Amino acid sequence: MKTIASFIAVVGLLGALLVPSVAVAKTVNESWYLAGPRSGADVKRVERAVQHLPGVKSFEVSEATLDIRFDDQKLTDARLRAAVAHAGNFRLHRPTD
Repeated sequence: MKTIASFIAVVGLLGALLVPSVAVAKTVNESWYLAGPRSGADVKRVERAVQHLPGVKSFEVSEATLDIRFDDQKLTDARLRAAVAHAGNFRLHRPTD
């Protein structure tokens, strides 16, 4: 009986070693400074650009900030910045930049 338990333990250990690691997505909440928008129409253009990005769960745009909640496996910082820049003459930067 002890041999069977040892065998099961070894098989379990080997299985853990042979299974490739899988990245686990996590939902991230971030705040960005938004440079460029001067009007409500500008804010709407940024909203339209952000709402269709993959992984976006929720967001709020003002003339000065973008607060966003997103899946970090589906949306990168570079993709987010590019979408906002493409919406107009707008730039995103982190409060720490």
